[in-house]
Amino acid sequence: MFRDIWRGRGVAWRLAVRDISAQYRQTALGLMWALILPLANTAVWIFLNGSGIVQVSVTRRDLTPCV
Repeated sequence: MFRDIWRGRGVAWRLAVRDISAQYRQTALGLMWALILPLANTAVWIFLNGSGIVQVSVTRRDLTPCV
């Protein structure tokens, strides 16, 4: 079974590349959207966290009873 998966890795790679390129083919920036969207989300999160609008803190609650 694992041998078959290993032998099919080339086909899986080509199918993944084909699907991703087909998804962005009709857009203005093409494949750049695959990088722009995560970078934009990261920039918004950094801005919100840095300005204090969203604050992430460590949970101080003891989680031992849940285990």
